[in-house]
Amino acid sequence: MGKIRNFFAGLWKKSSKGALGKGAIIAIATSASIAVAGGVTAGIILNTPEVVAANALKGFVQDFGERDEFETVSNMFEKGSMEASMSEIIVNDENVMEDIAVSGKLYFSPKAYMLENLKVESEMINLNGTIYISEEMFYIKEEEIVDEAFGGKYSEIADQLRDSIFAPDSGSDFAIPEEVFDPMVEALENVEDDKMAKDAEKVIKKYVEKLFDVIVDHAEFESENDEVKVGGEKTAVRVVSITITPEILANIIVDYYEFAVEDDDLVKFLEKYEEDFQVIADNIDEGMTMAEIYEEALEELEDQVDEMADELEEEGDDSKVVLEIVTPRLSSKLLQLTLKADKEKVFTLDVGKDGIKKTDRISISVEGQKDAILYEIEQNDNKAYKATLEVADQKIATIKVDRAKDKFDISVGPEGQEFSVSGSIKKNGKTTTIGLEEITYVEQEYVYDDGDWYGHYEDVEYVIETDLEIIIKESDKIPAAPKDYTSIDEITEDDIYEWAEKIEDIAG
Repeated sequence: MGKIRNFFAGLWKKSSKGALGKGAIIAIATSASIAVAGGVTAGIILNTPEVVAANALKGFVQDFGERDEFETVSNMFEKGSMEASMSEIIVNDENVMEDIAVSGKLYFSPKAYMLENLKVESEMINLNGTIYISEEMFYIKEEEIVDEAFGGKYSEIADQLRDSIFAPDSGSDFAIPEEVFDPMVEALENVEDDKMAKDAEKVIKKYVEKLFDVIVDHAEFESENDEVKVGGEKTAVRVVSITITPEILANIIVDYYEFAVEDDDLVKFLEKYEEDFQVIADNIDEGMTMAEIYEEALEELEDQVDEMADELEEEGDDSKVVLEIVTPRLSSKLLQLTLKADKEKVFTLDVGKDGIKKTDRISISVEGQKDAILYEIEQNDNKAYKATLEVADQKIATIKVDRAKDKFDISVGPEGQEFSVSGSIKKNGKTTTIGLEEITYVEQEYVYDDGDWYGHYEDVEYVIETDLEIIIKESDKIPAAPKDYTSIDEITEDDIYEWAEKIEDIAG
């Protein structure tokens, strides 16, 4: 157990004697903002600083995902599909795919995914497969070589393996050695009802929510009306401040440690799944269980926690971190967020008075460097869309869409070293069709001129042409779960020999 003790002792030592100050308090202040976003107790009045901050941060995250740049893809992942096909990658006038063509369609839904008609067509081999994966089952079908579909419910796979030709005692040519088979079946049994994952989720949720509660209980919240520059314009706003002092941080650490000591849910979880954690436990301290290691580690932490809290309280309230959330006076839409350490601005996010969902300008300033990161939409109308991303005043990405010609160009990288992608893009209702036509990039190469003894470095541009087409549908119902398939225990030795023979024939 000495390794654990030394690890934590070193951590506390590095954080003590004032060194913890800004770094740890900044981390806790950031956690405080997340804590607020996670929710506050039901008894709080609607317009208190805590609730305003919570709504501002939660709304910011939600609105960011609903920006026009992400909406199509976001909708696709929720309940849509993506279909793709390609047969050409031309480099130096040569098609490196030769006679190969690839295509397929991927469906998305909250509970299942389906890759349908995944085709690989060539002179040498043809494949046509479908894969379906849900919370309850899996399904794999290949029509050209195997000409068979396999599947099953997760809750039945372990038993099917025991009754299959792969079981160690099956006498089959394909029997799996016991030392490999047994751990595999045991792992599958743990997945059957996903009980361990569900139990872990409950414990994690409890501990995270408790951390949020402790932070919100101790942090100082204030709200005031003010005039602040937002998006470069003086605006009448409401400023909500979340303050973390060394004393507050000390109280958070002590309270959360005491909760961890008194609560036994995590220990019960580690005891319940002792066998699953034993490999990890043996690597830490052979002969002990994970639950015992955890409890001993908590005991060893007590003195360090007390010492750390004492040192923080001695620092006084002069050293503090403040998170300022700026919203309109009559709503909780986040316009600006600033993190201050000892009254100096460490970080400022400014999205302007339109908020993150509709803004054309997103600015991040870091430690006095204004617009250290700047994303700006220069044009967004029926004719074109143009946007740039700058870091430290250097343009590193550009997006251009010519809506009149249905063309796009995306360039990434500093000037002179860009990696560019161009092609066609067309949107029809909830369907977007993208044609990737050309990839251009620049590399520095050592070249010789005629008669030169010594060469020199020169930028060389490379162009790759392709016919990749992607069709995105924001709403496309996933087909029903397949029902007709062969289970693992129905596979015979003759089946495997037949498939192997077909593959050998193809390989030549």
